[in-house]
Amino acid sequence: MDHAWYARDVADLLRWRRVATAVWGSAMSILAALAYLAFARFRPTPWGVVAATLSPTEWTKRVAHALALALAQLPAHITAVALMRPSLAPLRIVGGDDDGAVDPYGGFAEPGSAGRFAASRVPPHLFPAGFGPSRWCATPSPTNTAAAEAKDAIAHLTAFAAHVLSGAASCVALRRGAVTSSSEGLVHAARFGAVLGALVAAHFAGTGARNCAFPAAARPRWMRVKRCAPAAAWRGIWFSLAAAGAHAGLRVALTLRGEMATADGVVSLVRVVFDFWFREVSDAFRMVPCGFACAGGWLAARAAANVVLTERYKFLPQSLADGPVSASAPLLASLVASETPFAQHAAYQDLCAVCEDGGGGRRALLLADKRGDAYAPAMAAALAPVIAVTCAMRAALDAAERADRGIVGGAWKSGSNKLATTGGGVKLRVASSRATGAADAMGAVDGGRSAPPTATAPPTATNDAGGASAGDLAGAAAWSMIADEWGVSPSAPPPPAASRASRALDDATPATQGASGPKMYAPDRASHSSAPTSGATLTARQLRHQMERPVVAAAEECVAAIAAYGRLASWGARAAAALAGVDARGDPNGVVGARAPTAAQTVRVLLAATHAARECERAGAGAFGAGALGRGASSSSSSRRMSPRVPHLAPAAGPAAALADAFQTALFGLVSRYGGDEVRAMAAGGDPAAVGEFGDASGLNGETRGVDAVGGLAGLTGAARREAEIARGLRAPVELERTLEALLKWE
Repeated sequence: MDHAWYARDVADLLRWRRVATAVWGSAMSILAALAYLAFARFRPTPWGVVAATLSPTEWTKRVAHALALALAQLPAHITAVALMRPSLAPLRIVGGDDDGAVDPYGGFAEPGSAGRFAASRVPPHLFPAGFGPSRWCATPSPTNTAAAEAKDAIAHLTAFAAHVLSGAASCVALRRGAVTSSSEGLVHAARFGAVLGALVAAHFAGTGARNCAFPAAARPRWMRVKRCAPAAAWRGIWFSLAAAGAHAGLRVALTLRGEMATADGVVSLVRVVFDFWFREVSDAFRMVPCGFACAGGWLAARAAANVVLTERYKFLPQSLADGPVSASAPLLASLVASETPFAQHAAYQDLCAVCEDGGGGRRALLLADKRGDAYAPAMAAALAPVIAVTCAMRAALDAAERADRGIVGGAWKSGSNKLATTGGGVKLRVASSRATGAADAMGAVDGGRSAPPTATAPPTATNDAGGASAGDLAGAAAWSMIADEWGVSPSAPPPPAASRASRALDDATPATQGASGPKMYAPDRASHSSAPTSGATLTARQLRHQMERPVVAAAEECVAAIAAYGRLASWGARAAAALAGVDARGDPNGVVGARAPTAAQTVRVLLAATHAARECERAGAGAFGAGALGRGASSSSSSRRMSPRVPHLAPAAGPAAALADAFQTALFGLVSRYGGDEVRAMAAGGDPAAVGEFGDASGLNGETRGVDAVGGLAGLTGAARREAEIARGLRAPVELERTLEALLKWE
């Protein structure tokens, strides 16, 4: 592929689409102006209606003022379109884990590099049992660079200024076209238009209005514009009413003092204030129809721009003479074009259509190469957004589970004694000899993992008064476990009894520097103003404040990742399932079962994604799911039923449910293609031997690997054998087995 030709093709795609948005936006502005002028210049007499309809002079005036409105609104429309984006952040696929890239199978690695052979080292299951982190794929952070944020800030300021000036000019143009106004009336219209433009710009910047909405099905442009533009324009009435109220309030706040100076006496003052308020409100609300036309033109133009920017684009081959890999290069290059987000989304949209309906022979090109050099990058790109959202959801669920174990408590065994905590009212003792002993006992039980060493306080009269209770020991064990997992250190030794009551415990709590948690989280001392001053204890409520930061951070990352990559994940799941489910005639070289990511690996990724999405939905929407209220939950118990286990995941419950449905539908397609028994074998880790530079005799669970794995299980029984089978790829984790069986039962 000629890369200069490809760069010009993508540049032309974006350039002509922006030109089309300007044309369609101007058309929406002209239609809004004509509708307003027809209303404002209406004469309720038979002859007046006929004259307004047939008079060339009248139509000339209307068209001239409509063109003036389109020109006045064009700067605001152009700056708004420049800020529009397909999602919160682009998906980075090419690169390393340190850069936030998502390519565990090395589909886009350079030939001969270490990443090129990543598939031979990847285990059958990318994700471990439970929701623990995977070392094969890191959670991408849907954030932009500092330079991009600064550029966005400048663009937002420019758009705000453009909307203010454009609103003032638009209202003046409409007002002059509707009635004969004096200079004072035109100044009033300009002020009202400036307030209206400021409100519209603030709404655009403060909400998700700049994020484009992609269609569920491809339709002609004019049909989509016909459907969405009028609905968007009608929302302009609310902006116009808000601008009228804001304009009247500003006028009263700025000029009321001068009006009050003209009053003499209390009665005169009341009359002056009332008259001034009534006059300003009346003047402002007389501008509501004009503001409706102005805001409606803006909103309809944005809706038309959304339609243009989200249309499907076919990345056709440049030439077929250089083989199937070169012919598929424009599509493959666009899938990883994170620097041009609209091109990347168009590529995923095109890949989904190509894999599902053939794309006029382009799916055959992806499977025509015997080594799979076109298939492997396409499948890796299709699975990348699915893996990205799965990692984000698992990280949030893992943080919530760790916080639950630390805050609510649990049961631990030490020899023959059971140490249990009950949660809310339990006080977790720290920095005492008994706490240290309990921490050591907990470390012996927890696989030899010990808590960070802490200094012990000299025994006091309280400590020597009696033996440690089960609740005290369990609380200390829970506290030491949290310190080990999250880097929250137990407190330093308490001060002497004379000064202990005069200093809060949290003021003496340093951040742990040697804990073994994934990140270091220092306690938030600002939120501990209500810490107790008597005794070196922490209640569960105070501990919840310390543990809240990791959970909130992971939940916010999850919500942002779903918002940024959710649409790509839906397209990617459909594309991966369709590409992995081709029959033997569509895959004559058998690359789907031999070149990683294989069909079996696709099944396992989709199964893990379905399980994570369902659990994220339950955690954010309560035990009965996101649609529990719609399925007949009683109003008296709805608040209890719908109480989310992780409140910070509540915004992700609905999108996670939609993603779970998409992943489940993709899995059903593979079940229909291969059958339930074959899908069970794939989910357990049954891969055929890989070919080419990605495989060897034991690379991808081939026959030799299976014999060695079974041989290593001799003498293991029960839970130990099950864990060993999961580790060797002979069996899926228990939660995935249950999820698959539930899906197969309904399928």
